[in-house]
Amino acid sequence: MKEGKGKEAMGKILKDLTDYTVYHFSTEEKLFEKHGYPESARHKKEHEDLTKQVLDIGRKYNAGEMVLTMDLMNFLKEWLNNHIMQVDKKYSTFLNAKGVK
Repeated sequence: MKEGKGKEAMGKILKDLTDYTVYHFSTEEKLFEKHGYPESARHKKEHEDLTKQVLDIGRKYNAGEMVLTMDLMNFLKEWLNNHIMQVDKKYSTFLNAKGVK
């Protein structure tokens, strides 16, 4: 930011976040299907909602509609606290029992 490259750096971070989101969720969903995870539909819906949020943040940023500070930080905090630490924990036990590490 001190060098005037904050927008460029943040744009790359958002693109990487979007790319990783799509890759990560796709990988999880393939494992759900392969191993018959019983809550797959509900989890996939959460993935769809999170993906929409990431894409919306990126769209707003690229359009100059929002300054990425609290919106992005709140989104990431919610993702960590709610999705990763709670929702993902449910499937990890199931998949570990199927031999997935």
